[in-house]
Formats: sequence, C-alpha cells, structure tokens
Amino acid sequence: MFKLYKRVSDGIEYHEAWAGGRGVVEHWGRCGTRGETKEHFADPGKEQGVMDDIRDRAVANGFAPVHEEDFDWMLVHRSIDGFGTSDDLVQRHALEDYLNEELGWFGLGHCDGGSIGSGSIEAACPVVDYEIAASALASRLANSPFSNFSISRESEMPV
Repeated sequence: MFKLYKRVSDGIEYHEAWAGGRGVVEHWGRCGTRGETKEHFADPGKEQGVMDDIRDRAVANGFAPVHEEDFDWMLVHRSIDGFGTSDDLVQRHALEDYLNEELGWFGLGHCDGGSIGSGSIEAACPVVDYEIAASALASRLANSPFSNFSISRESEMPV
C-alpha cells in the first residue's frame, strides 16, 4: 500500500493504492472527500507491479509521501466516569474502527489507537491536515453512534 499527497492552491489531494479484490484498488481525490476509486486487474503475485505503475504516475504528477512525523494529531474524545465501564471499552474499539474507515476513505490519515480511563475515552489520529480532518469528520461524527464525542488537536486536550 502507498499513500501520496499534493498540496494545491485550495487544499490537499491524495492518491493511494493497495492490493485488494481481484488486483489493485486505486483511490484518489481531495482530502476531506471520499474521492474516486478504480480497480485494476492483476494476476496473483503481480499486484506490486501494478501499484508501482500507479505510484510512478502519481509521483510524475507531483504527489509525494508525507512522513508521519509531519502529520497533525487529532484526538476524538468524550468524558466518562473514572476508568469507564466494559461498555465504554467496547465503544472505544468501535470508535477506532470507525475512525480508521472514515479517515482512510477521506484521504486524511488513520486511527493510531486509543485509551480509556482517568475520566475520558479518546482515540488518537495522525492526520495530514488537522483543519481539513476536523471539518470533514465533525458532520460524520454528528450523524453516527459517536455523536457525543468531540474533536480537538492533541495540544488542546485538557490534562
């Protein structure tokens, strides 16, 4: 799998590919949107060559990797009593799965894990741009089972 980005005058674009289905799935668009996909047939064991071709075309069009240390950190969190309950833990795991799916399909990043206890449930997400990610995710969260969660930058979290 690879994920590449390109800063444009009014935002950031992404281009990625991974082995899946009957070959390789190519996914591209503007960060914060679901983008477009195309499936490329590849014989078993030949997926890497197809991904290399897709990556080479994207690089030729100005896309490049962004190293994770250059990502912003977004936290999705809510308050709980004390260390929480087993239901809170189940919800945290469901939140992590949800965030991985949403952030991935919107070209924004992924969920790096979460924690529970000391009065909160939280999931930490490295994202290519905090403002774009928070804006795109806010309405998605509001219309999900996680509508009682808030979004903030890692540096804005209360201690």
